[in-house]
Formats: sequence, C-alpha cells, structure tokens
Amino acid sequence: MAAVMGSAMLPLLALLGPAAALAGYIEALAANAGTGFAVAEPQIAMFCGKLNMHVNIQTGKWEPDTSGTKSCFGRKEEILQYCQEMYPDLQITNVVEANQPVSIDSWCKRGKKQCKDHTHIVVPYKCLGECVLVGVLCLPVGEARGCLLDSYRESSSVC
Repeated sequence: MAAVMGSAMLPLLALLGPAAALAGYIEALAANAGTGFAVAEPQIAMFCGKLNMHVNIQTGKWEPDTSGTKSCFGRKEEILQYCQEMYPDLQITNVVEANQPVSIDSWCKRGKKQCKDHTHIVVPYKCLGECVLVGVLCLPVGEARGCLLDSYRESSSVC
C-alpha cells in the first residue's frame, strides 16, 4: 500500500516543485528587507490635492513625493514619466492601473511639510519595466541576462 501511495504522490510532488520554488523566493525576499533587494513592486498612487505617493521597493512602504510638489496627473505619459523619476535605477517603460484599490495612510497636502494621518483608498499604478522570464520569475533585463549566463555556464551562483 505504501509503495502505491508513494508512486501516486510523485506527480503531485512534481507539480509542487515550481510552487515551492516560488514560495522560497518570496521567503528570501521578505528575509532580505532593507538589504538592497526589492521586496515590493514599483507603484505610484495619486489623490488630487495631496502629494503623490510611491512604494519604497526595499521596505514595501508607501512614501510621499520626494520633491514635495507632484500631485495628481491625468495623462498616461505623465504617470510614466513620474514612475521613471521615482525609480531611476529601474528601466520603467510602461504603466498600468492596478486591479485592486489599496488603502494608504499619511497623505501630505501639497505645499505642506507636515503629513496628517489621513487614509485614502485609491487604485495605484504599477510601474513596469523590461523583464525576461527566468523560470516563474520576471527579472529585470540586466539581472536576467546574468542569471541566464550563469545557468548556461552551470555556475553555482543563485539567480
């Protein structure tokens, strides 16, 4: 009976492989918060009359516009340009509206240095960059190129 059950479980284990790898990747991201690794995807959020917010990709927290002046864009080109300003180290090439609204605290009024603890529910924009699929992950082009070369050379480094 144990042999039959063991062989029946093999296909199930094979299916769990990618999911387990993804879970391990997510766990590694969470463990490396604040170490230079990204733990969140780049996003921006707007609420007219308040400073724009963006996600700090190292901490996953929403932060107000760094210039203290940007608020409420209407055109996709403006949103794309703002994403590129907020994430200069990423090659942001596109923006899309997120599927779900989010609740964000501590919005600052435009022209004010003090931020009140007001919560607004908004639909943010995802700042998308060029990426290459490596397994189940979409890595930035430069990083993915290194991973693909390493795996081609059978290097022991982990992507």
